[in-house]
Amino acid sequence: MRRTSVIVMVSGAALAWAGTVAASEPAGRSGSDAGRAYGAELTADSAARTSRLDGGGLRIGDGDSSIKIGGFAQFRYITNLRENPTSPTTGSFHDSGFTNGFEATRTRLDATGNIGSRDLTFKVEGEFGRGDGSLGLLDAYGRYAMDNRTSVTWGQFKLPIVREWYISPTKQLAVNYSIAAEVFMPGYTQGVAVDWKGDRLRGFVSLNDGLNSSNTAYTSPGEADLAATGRLEYMWGKDWKRFDDFTSWRGESNTWMIGASAHWQTDGNTGSSAQVAQQQFEMASLDATFEGNGWNLYAAAIYLHTDPYQSPDATDWGFVLQGGVFVTDNVEVFGRWDGVFVDSDRGRGLSDDLSTITVGGNWYLLPHSHAAKFTADAQWNVNSTNKNALVAGILGNNTVGLQGSSEDNQVALRVQFQLVF
Repeated sequence: MRRTSVIVMVSGAALAWAGTVAASEPAGRSGSDAGRAYGAELTADSAARTSRLDGGGLRIGDGDSSIKIGGFAQFRYITNLRENPTSPTTGSFHDSGFTNGFEATRTRLDATGNIGSRDLTFKVEGEFGRGDGSLGLLDAYGRYAMDNRTSVTWGQFKLPIVREWYISPTKQLAVNYSIAAEVFMPGYTQGVAVDWKGDRLRGFVSLNDGLNSSNTAYTSPGEADLAATGRLEYMWGKDWKRFDDFTSWRGESNTWMIGASAHWQTDGNTGSSAQVAQQQFEMASLDATFEGNGWNLYAAAIYLHTDPYQSPDATDWGFVLQGGVFVTDNVEVFGRWDGVFVDSDRGRGLSDDLSTITVGGNWYLLPHSHAAKFTADAQWNVNSTNKNALVAGILGNNTVGLQGSSEDNQVALRVQFQLVF
């Protein structure tokens, strides 16, 4: 979506809302009978086409067709402390291993709604880049509910292989995803999917373009020739929405969920003028979530097997264990350990394990809501970030606060303020 289109869309929605507000003012403000009649007409129209700001976006429309404009912004201050890094070309040292500053890590706009029926819905979401502010497309899909349990989705969407990844970044415990989730992040794909939801069991199956294949043409060498994804979840409890985030508020009942995902893809035969390596990927995860009266616990294991056609294959693992508890009604403290364990065939000097420990807290400004919150945490990379092939691959283009270092014991201090609108 072009930036101009987003501005026009948001401006139009804002004008519609302003018109509704003006129409609902006391009749004496109109100044004439004609003005009062016009105000009454707009008020009557708004009864059939609601338009309001309610903290969950700006919504316009009736039950059969509607659109909601929303988004969120995450603003951070980060301090990174590491050993003085050496230049790979001259061997000379930088002045300091201290790096700090502010950044608008994520700024997103989205449009969701339904067309002609509550069963036919859509979502379009874009994010402004941190480097140049350009708007990039994330979600862009349509969805049709065939009944109360089964739906079909087509377009561009998140691959739900790693549970931490498919939960919104606004609903994480820490400032950001774990390093393990960032490393094994399956990203967005393009494809079709069917999901089914029962009282205790729900599932998802998809044929798609593979891992991290957003915004690609069908001839692109950056996507799989064929890919399939599946996920199955079992819940003990009464409400699936409890698992839309990691937080469990005070006063909520005990519940738990286990989930398992699997993904397979083959690459290298897509019609393209570029030379593309032939390879296969298998990826899987197993996770468990427990939530109670003001506390939560989450554990996950992630498996990735890479099988290049003319190179040694590699099997890598990621693990996450985290939990949180409320110490007051609106203050939550948390801790997390995650690890990335790579295959020795990744190469000498690139196959070291990496463990990370994160501790911090959340201050929720609104009760039982992620709409406005402060998060502060400290992230300790116990091992070198340069000596792990997968972790080194996300340096310089990540949101976790990592820097390259050949030494152990890198620390990042992060403070974030979040607004969801």
